[in-house]
Amino acid sequence: MKARTRTRDKLMKTKNIAFTIILLLLSCVAFTFTAQADPPGQHVVTQFHQTVLGTQSVNGELVDFYGMIHVVVDVQLPAVQLPPDPCRVHANLSDVVGIGRDTGGTYHADGATDSDFMVDLSEGLSLEADYLIPPGPPDAPPDPCRVFISIAFDQSGHATALSAVIGSRQ
Repeated sequence: MKARTRTRDKLMKTKNIAFTIILLLLSCVAFTFTAQADPPGQHVVTQFHQTVLGTQSVNGELVDFYGMIHVVVDVQLPAVQLPPDPCRVHANLSDVVGIGRDTGGTYHADGATDSDFMVDLSEGLSLEADYLIPPGPPDAPPDPCRVFISIAFDQSGHATALSAVIGSRQ
């Protein structure tokens, strides 16, 4: 009985050592891939989800807007040259609501935009995007909700800061 227990214990010890070695090797391989800088020709994707607010005129009335904006920035680093080309920006509004100063009416702004740019990482990127505000009065065309977006980058292509304002540049 003792011989069988010793044999089983030896076998279990050997399996545990083999399992530990395999785990260590896999960890080293995973660390090697994650520790490297983004190689040329790769995409660097950064996301922001933050508050956006501002005031703009809608059908002649000043409206104070507030809500969230979600921005995804995708910079493709070229193999040979800088600046990156292209830079793609996807931005969408989430739960953006405005209250009219005169009427107290409620306005909702929603939608998404996709844009492609050439960008110099050291200068960053500024863009404006228009989003839908459903019409108020029956015959009035809808005014767009204009959002001004500024993005700063580090030299590796990661977006490091986002500024988004509704209605006017600041």
